[in-house]
Amino acid sequence: MGLRATPILYTLVPTLAVATGLYIYLADTLDYDRLWIWLAAINAVALPLWAFDKMQSKRKGGFRVPEKTLHLTAAAGGAPMSLAAMQLLRHKTLHKHFRWIYIGLMVPWGLVVFFWLSRP
Repeated sequence: MGLRATPILYTLVPTLAVATGLYIYLADTLDYDRLWIWLAAINAVALPLWAFDKMQSKRKGGFRVPEKTLHLTAAAGGAPMSLAAMQLLRHKTLHKHFRWIYIGLMVPWGLVVFFWLSRP
């Protein structure tokens, strides 16, 4: 099984592993709600992921981050940074459906945050 056969394995798993490691480190270091720490960790990982894909898009034959990885990272809570990275890096801005996907993913996360803040 080659690198191109399972690109999600080589991109999503390390992305979530780094985000989880950062989450564990920050959870032990900081005294904040776990939800905020996770959202900070996954968003901190989303920007370098987009930057790497932008860098690779300029190289001929470079290994690209699959769109599925970008979408799943956004679904895990990284949608705000993904939207920001699209604009900052001017990457995949012609894909209008990306913007709507990420805005759509921010709605359920907004509800999670709303109910998290309104809990007793």
